[in-house]
Amino acid sequence: MSEEVEKSDAIRAGRGPAYPWISLEKAVDRINQVRDANIPRTAVKPLSFFKIWGYKGDSGPARQTVAALNQYGLIEYVGRGGEKQVQLSPLAHRIIFDKVPNSPERAKALSEAALKPTIYGRLMTKLGVPLPPDFVIETFLTRDCEYSEDAAKSVIGGYKGTLKFAGLDNPDNMPHSDPTEEGETFPWTVKVGDYVQWTSNGVDQFKPVRKVTKVENGHVWVFGSNTAIPMEQITVTEPTALKSIIVDPSDRDNGPPDDAPQIDVLLRGHRLQITADVDAAGLQTLKEMIGKYEEILKLVAPKK
Repeated sequence: MSEEVEKSDAIRAGRGPAYPWISLEKAVDRINQVRDANIPRTAVKPLSFFKIWGYKGDSGPARQTVAALNQYGLIEYVGRGGEKQVQLSPLAHRIIFDKVPNSPERAKALSEAALKPTIYGRLMTKLGVPLPPDFVIETFLTRDCEYSEDAAKSVIGGYKGTLKFAGLDNPDNMPHSDPTEEGETFPWTVKVGDYVQWTSNGVDQFKPVRKVTKVENGHVWVFGSNTAIPMEQITVTEPTALKSIIVDPSDRDNGPPDDAPQIDVLLRGHRLQITADVDAAGLQTLKEMIGKYEEILKLVAPKK
Protein backbone atom coordinates (compact mmCIF):
# COMPACT_ATOMS: atom_id res chain seq x y z
CA MET A 1 0.00 0.00 0.00
CA SER A 2 1.31 3.45 -0.87
CA GLU A 3 2.28 5.99 1.74
CA GLU A 4 -0.41 8.33 0.43
CA VAL A 5 -3.14 5.73 1.05
CA GLU A 6 -1.82 5.02 4.54
CA LYS A 7 -1.83 8.75 5.28
CA SER A 8 -5.54 8.82 4.45
CA ASP A 9 -6.05 5.94 6.87
CA ALA A 10 -4.33 7.97 9.57
CA ILE A 11 -6.57 10.97 8.91
CA ARG A 12 -9.69 8.83 9.16
CA ALA A 13 -8.50 7.48 12.49
CA GLY A 14 -9.02 10.85 14.13
CA ARG A 15 -8.30 11.58 17.79
CA GLY A 16 -9.32 9.45 20.71
CA PRO A 17 -8.24 6.27 22.51
CA ALA A 18 -5.34 4.44 20.91
CA TYR A 19 -5.87 1.62 18.41
CA PRO A 20 -3.71 0.06 15.67
CA TRP A 21 -4.05 1.97 12.44
CA ILE A 22 -2.82 -1.00 10.40
CA SER A 23 -4.09 -4.57 10.51
CA LEU A 24 -2.13 -7.44 12.00
CA GLU A 25 -1.61 -8.83 8.50
CA LYS A 26 0.08 -5.62 7.41
CA ALA A 27 2.05 -5.49 10.67
CA VAL A 28 3.40 -8.98 9.97
CA ASP A 29 4.36 -7.81 6.47
CA ARG A 30 6.34 -5.02 8.11
CA ILE A 31 8.27 -7.31 10.46
CA ASN A 32 8.95 -9.67 7.54
CA GLN A 33 10.52 -6.71 5.73
CA VAL A 34 12.78 -6.13 8.72
CA ARG A 35 13.77 -9.80 8.70
CA ASP A 36 14.52 -9.66 4.98
CA ALA A 37 16.74 -6.63 5.59
CA ASN A 38 18.90 -8.86 7.84
CA ILE A 39 18.35 -6.91 11.06
CA PRO A 40 15.70 -9.04 12.83
CA ARG A 41 17.63 -9.10 16.11
CA THR A 42 19.35 -5.74 15.94
CA ALA A 43 18.29 -2.57 17.78
CA VAL A 44 18.41 0.37 15.36
CA LYS A 45 17.17 3.91 15.11
CA PRO A 46 13.50 4.08 14.07
CA LEU A 47 14.61 5.84 10.88
CA SER A 48 16.21 2.56 9.73
CA PHE A 49 12.84 0.83 9.95
CA PHE A 50 11.20 3.75 8.14
CA LYS A 51 13.62 3.37 5.22
CA ILE A 52 13.03 -0.38 5.03
CA TRP A 53 9.30 0.26 4.80
CA GLY A 54 9.71 2.88 2.08
CA TYR A 55 8.76 5.93 4.10
CA LYS A 56 10.39 9.26 3.39
CA GLY A 57 11.89 10.12 6.74
CA ASP A 58 10.18 10.59 10.09
CA SER A 59 6.64 11.01 8.75
CA GLY A 60 3.33 10.65 10.53
CA PRO A 61 2.50 7.34 8.81
CA ALA A 62 5.95 5.99 9.72
CA ARG A 63 5.46 6.81 13.41
CA GLN A 64 1.93 5.38 13.34
CA THR A 65 3.27 2.14 11.89
CA VAL A 66 5.82 1.81 14.69
CA ALA A 67 3.09 2.58 17.23
CA ALA A 68 0.87 -0.14 15.74
CA LEU A 69 3.68 -2.71 15.85
CA ASN A 70 4.21 -1.76 19.48
CA GLN A 71 0.51 -2.28 20.23
CA TYR A 72 0.68 -5.74 18.65
CA GLY A 73 3.73 -6.52 20.80
CA LEU A 74 5.93 -7.00 17.73
CA ILE A 75 8.63 -4.47 18.63
CA GLU A 76 10.48 -3.32 21.71
CA TYR A 77 12.02 0.06 22.52
CA VAL A 78 15.61 0.29 23.70
CA GLY A 79 16.88 3.47 25.38
CA ARG A 80 15.06 6.78 25.59
CA GLY A 81 14.96 10.28 24.17
CA GLY A 82 17.35 10.93 21.31
CA GLU A 83 19.00 7.57 21.98
CA LYS A 84 15.81 5.53 21.61
CA GLN A 85 16.13 2.52 19.33
CA VAL A 86 13.69 -0.13 18.20
CA GLN A 87 13.98 -3.85 17.59
CA LEU A 88 11.72 -6.82 16.85
CA SER A 89 10.34 -8.56 19.92
CA PRO A 90 10.50 -12.25 20.85
CA LEU A 91 6.85 -12.51 19.84
CA ALA A 92 7.75 -11.21 16.38
CA HIS A 93 10.56 -13.79 16.16
CA ARG A 94 8.07 -16.58 16.91
CA ILE A 95 6.08 -15.44 13.89
CA ILE A 96 8.72 -14.63 11.28
CA PHE A 97 11.10 -17.53 11.94
CA ASP A 98 8.51 -20.32 12.09
CA LYS A 99 8.45 -21.95 8.63
CA VAL A 100 6.56 -25.10 9.66
CA PRO A 101 3.40 -25.51 7.53
CA ASN A 102 0.27 -24.97 9.65
CA SER A 103 2.47 -24.49 12.71
CA PRO A 104 0.37 -24.43 15.91
CA GLU A 105 3.12 -22.42 17.62
CA ARG A 106 2.98 -19.72 14.96
CA ALA A 107 -0.83 -19.72 15.10
CA LYS A 108 -0.64 -19.22 18.84
CA ALA A 109 1.81 -16.34 18.42
CA LEU A 110 -0.49 -14.67 15.87
CA SER A 111 -3.45 -15.04 18.24
CA GLU A 112 -1.42 -13.48 21.03
CA ALA A 113 -0.39 -10.55 18.84
CA ALA A 114 -3.96 -10.07 17.59
CA LEU A 115 -5.26 -9.41 21.10
CA LYS A 116 -2.30 -7.39 22.37
CA PRO A 117 -3.91 -4.06 21.43
CA THR A 118 -5.94 -3.07 24.48
CA ILE A 119 -9.11 -2.28 22.57
CA TYR A 120 -8.95 -5.55 20.59
CA GLY A 121 -8.60 -7.53 23.80
CA ARG A 122 -11.51 -5.65 25.31
CA LEU A 123 -13.69 -6.26 22.26
CA MET A 124 -12.93 -9.98 22.36
CA THR A 125 -13.70 -10.38 26.04
CA LYS A 126 -16.77 -8.15 25.92
CA LEU A 127 -18.38 -9.30 22.66
CA GLY A 128 -16.71 -12.62 21.84
CA VAL A 129 -17.17 -14.38 18.50
CA PRO A 130 -19.00 -14.70 16.26
CA LEU A 131 -19.19 -10.92 16.25
CA PRO A 132 -22.52 -9.15 16.70
CA PRO A 133 -23.74 -6.67 14.05
CA ASP A 134 -21.55 -3.64 13.43
CA PHE A 135 -24.04 -1.29 15.08
CA VAL A 136 -23.65 -3.20 18.36
CA ILE A 137 -19.85 -2.96 18.18
CA GLU A 138 -20.01 0.72 17.23
CA THR A 139 -22.33 1.46 20.15
CA PHE A 140 -19.89 -0.17 22.57
CA LEU A 141 -16.93 1.72 21.08
CA THR A 142 -18.57 5.16 21.07
CA ARG A 143 -20.65 4.91 24.24
CA ASP A 144 -18.38 2.91 26.52
CA CYS A 145 -14.90 3.42 25.07
CA GLU A 146 -15.21 7.10 24.02
CA TYR A 147 -14.23 6.70 20.36
CA SER A 148 -15.56 9.08 17.75
CA GLU A 149 -17.92 7.57 15.19
CA ASP A 150 -15.29 7.70 12.43
CA ALA A 151 -12.66 6.14 14.69
CA ALA A 152 -15.10 3.42 15.76
CA LYS A 153 -15.64 2.43 12.13
CA SER A 154 -11.88 2.21 11.63
CA VAL A 155 -11.52 0.11 14.77
CA ILE A 156 -14.24 -2.29 13.57
CA GLY A 157 -12.61 -2.75 10.17
CA GLY A 158 -9.16 -3.31 11.63
CA TYR A 159 -10.46 -5.65 14.31
CA LYS A 160 -12.39 -7.83 11.87
CA GLY A 161 -9.40 -8.10 9.54
CA THR A 162 -7.07 -8.94 12.41
CA LEU A 163 -9.36 -11.66 13.78
CA LYS A 164 -9.66 -13.26 10.35
CA PHE A 165 -5.90 -13.18 9.77
CA ALA A 166 -5.20 -14.72 13.18
CA GLY A 167 -7.95 -17.32 12.84
CA LEU A 168 -9.84 -15.91 15.83
CA ASP A 169 -13.06 -15.34 13.89
CA ASN A 170 -13.81 -19.00 14.64
CA PRO A 171 -15.62 -19.42 18.02
CA ASP A 172 -13.63 -22.60 18.66
CA ASN A 173 -10.45 -20.51 18.82
CA MET A 174 -11.83 -17.87 21.19
CA PRO A 175 -9.43 -17.37 24.14
CA HIS A 176 -10.71 -18.06 27.64
CA SER A 177 -11.00 -15.21 30.13
CA ASP A 178 -12.46 -14.82 33.58
CA PRO A 179 -15.24 -12.32 34.28
CA THR A 180 -14.67 -9.30 36.44
CA GLU A 181 -17.07 -8.23 39.17
CA GLU A 182 -19.01 -6.15 36.64
CA GLY A 183 -19.32 -9.01 34.19
CA GLU A 184 -16.77 -7.56 31.75
CA THR A 185 -13.39 -9.14 31.19
CA PHE A 186 -10.11 -7.44 30.44
CA PRO A 187 -6.81 -8.84 29.18
CA TRP A 188 -4.89 -6.33 31.30
CA THR A 189 -4.84 -5.31 34.93
CA VAL A 190 -4.20 -1.76 36.12
CA LYS A 191 -4.29 -1.12 39.85
CA VAL A 192 -3.44 1.69 42.24
CA GLY A 193 0.31 1.87 42.68
CA ASP A 194 1.19 0.71 39.15
CA TYR A 195 3.42 2.87 36.98
CA VAL A 196 1.88 3.53 33.60
CA GLN A 197 2.45 5.20 30.26
CA TRP A 198 -0.36 7.09 28.53
CA THR A 199 -0.31 6.76 24.74
CA SER A 200 -2.55 8.95 22.58
CA ASN A 201 -2.40 8.91 18.77
CA GLY A 202 0.67 6.72 18.99
CA VAL A 203 2.58 9.25 21.10
CA ASP A 204 3.69 8.62 24.68
CA GLN A 205 2.41 11.45 26.88
CA PHE A 206 4.29 10.88 30.15
CA LYS A 207 7.95 11.81 30.54
CA PRO A 208 8.66 9.76 32.63
CA VAL A 209 5.91 7.29 33.55
CA ARG A 210 3.50 8.08 36.38
CA LYS A 211 1.99 6.25 39.33
CA VAL A 212 -1.71 5.30 39.37
CA THR A 213 -3.68 6.85 42.22
CA LYS A 214 -7.21 5.74 41.30
CA VAL A 215 -8.96 3.21 39.03
CA GLU A 216 -12.68 3.49 38.41
CA ASN A 217 -15.21 2.78 35.64
CA GLY A 218 -12.66 1.98 32.94
CA HIS A 219 -10.53 5.07 33.69
CA VAL A 220 -7.36 5.71 35.66
CA TRP A 221 -5.99 8.73 37.48
CA VAL A 222 -2.28 9.32 37.97
CA PHE A 223 -0.21 11.30 40.42
CA GLY A 224 0.15 14.92 39.39
CA SER A 225 -3.10 15.13 37.43
CA ASN A 226 -6.85 15.36 38.03
CA THR A 227 -7.62 14.05 34.51
CA ALA A 228 -9.36 10.70 34.04
CA ILE A 229 -7.61 8.68 31.32
CA PRO A 230 -9.44 5.92 29.41
CA MET A 231 -8.04 2.48 30.23
CA GLU A 232 -7.56 1.79 26.50
CA GLN A 233 -4.82 4.42 26.37
CA ILE A 234 -2.84 3.09 29.35
CA THR A 235 0.06 0.63 29.38
CA VAL A 236 1.50 -0.71 32.62
CA THR A 237 5.28 -0.43 32.76
CA GLU A 238 8.02 -1.30 35.22
CA PRO A 239 8.79 1.03 38.15
CA THR A 240 12.44 0.84 37.14
CA ALA A 241 11.55 2.83 34.04
CA LEU A 242 10.75 5.72 36.35
CA LYS A 243 13.50 8.29 36.62
CA SER A 244 11.33 10.67 38.61
CA ILE A 245 7.78 11.89 38.96
CA ILE A 246 7.26 14.51 36.29
CA VAL A 247 7.62 18.22 36.33
CA ASP A 248 6.85 21.64 37.68
CA PRO A 249 3.20 22.55 36.89
CA SER A 250 4.32 25.41 34.63
CA ASP A 251 5.68 22.90 32.08
CA ARG A 252 3.60 19.76 32.45
CA ASP A 253 3.08 19.14 28.72
CA ASN A 254 6.67 19.25 27.53
CA GLY A 255 8.55 17.92 30.55
CA PRO A 256 11.99 19.05 31.71
CA PRO A 257 15.34 18.11 30.21
CA ASP A 258 16.73 14.86 31.61
CA ASP A 259 19.34 16.61 33.80
CA ALA A 260 16.91 19.14 35.30
CA PRO A 261 15.47 18.85 38.81
CA GLN A 262 12.28 16.81 38.59
CA ILE A 263 9.65 18.35 40.85
CA ASP A 264 5.92 17.78 40.89
CA VAL A 265 3.76 19.92 43.17
CA LEU A 266 0.01 19.38 42.98
CA LEU A 267 -2.40 21.55 44.95
CA ARG A 268 -5.53 19.65 46.04
CA GLY A 269 -7.83 21.86 48.03
CA HIS A 270 -5.84 23.00 51.05
CA ARG A 271 -3.22 20.23 50.77
CA LEU A 272 -0.10 19.73 48.67
CA GLN A 273 1.20 16.56 47.03
CA ILE A 274 4.93 16.88 46.44
CA THR A 275 7.29 14.45 44.74
CA ALA A 276 10.83 15.34 43.73
CA ASP A 277 14.08 13.92 42.38
CA VAL A 278 16.71 16.60 42.96
CA ASP A 279 20.37 17.23 43.60
CA ALA A 280 21.69 19.84 46.04
CA ALA A 281 20.81 22.72 43.72
CA GLY A 282 17.40 21.24 43.02
CA LEU A 283 16.79 20.90 46.76
CA GLN A 284 17.29 24.64 47.14
CA THR A 285 14.79 25.21 44.33
CA LEU A 286 12.33 22.92 46.10
CA LYS A 287 12.74 24.86 49.35
CA GLU A 288 11.95 28.10 47.52
CA MET A 289 8.89 26.55 45.87
CA ILE A 290 7.61 25.23 49.18
CA GLY A 291 7.94 28.71 50.65
CA LYS A 292 5.77 30.10 47.87
CA TYR A 293 3.19 27.35 48.22
CA GLU A 294 3.08 27.96 51.97
CA GLU A 295 1.66 31.40 51.26
CA ILE A 296 -0.90 29.88 48.88
CA LEU A 297 -1.99 27.35 51.49
CA LYS A 298 -2.57 30.09 54.01
CA LEU A 299 -4.95 31.73 51.55
CA VAL A 300 -6.91 28.59 50.71
CA ALA A 301 -6.90 26.97 54.15
CA PRO A 302 -10.38 26.64 55.70
CA LYS A 303 -11.24 29.33 58.16
CA LYS A 304 -11.28 28.27 61.80
